[in-house]
Amino acid sequence: IEIAGGKTIPNAEKINVRVGQKVILNVTSDTDDEIHAHLGENGYQLAVRAGRPATGSFTLDSPGSFEVESHHLEKTIVILNAR
Repeated sequence: IEIAGGKTIPNAEKINVRVGQKVILNVTSDTDDEIHAHLGENGYQLAVRAGRPATGSFTLDSPGSFEVESHHLEKTIVILNAR
């Protein structure tokens, strides 16, 4: 994930994943931010500092669509479709 100039790459892209699959986030940003994955009751948060790569991971334990978003920009980065 790249965050720069108020934009994200990817930008609301849909990605198919398997239930039980580990999702790894590698993030670089030009501003401090927090990445949040909406995973039902157990959300996931990753603090990101400007200019410092951040890495985090989580596992999708159930089927469904889960948004990963930038809190600072209030934008959806990816939608994980777990089947």
